[in-house]
Amino acid sequence: MADYIISGSAVSTGSFAKVHAAENIGVGTENTYGRRVTIEAAADTTNDQLLYLKQTPDNYGWSFNINGSATGTLHIKNVNNGTESDVLLLKQDGMVGIGGAPTQKLDVSGGHISLDYAYNLYLDGGSDTYITS
Repeated sequence: MADYIISGSAVSTGSFAKVHAAENIGVGTENTYGRRVTIEAAADTTNDQLLYLKQTPDNYGWSFNINGSATGTLHIKNVNNGTESDVLLLKQDGMVGIGGAPTQKLDVSGGHISLDYAYNLYLDGGSDTYITS
């Protein structure tokens, strides 16, 4: 497979309408592990942005970070004027944190949980233990 480089600069007046790749794409790696798109960064504990989705010209968007060398936790963060804050954390052990780091299987911090009026919240999986309105 041939190597191709797409480059640009801060003063470039051109734009790219699309990039077509007939094979898998590796960013930061030549090994795509058989996946269509692989983004790889050096392991670190600083939780750096691995993928940043933003709209120009503002510094607002969504950041996807992995704390690779310590926990492997995926952080999905809201970026508000350049400041990141955790919205959702997914840990390798299956714990999910909304608004903060999870200490239980599902941990919601800083807000209420709302269900549509027609649904129940089952506490233990049994048919008789649930919360309803």
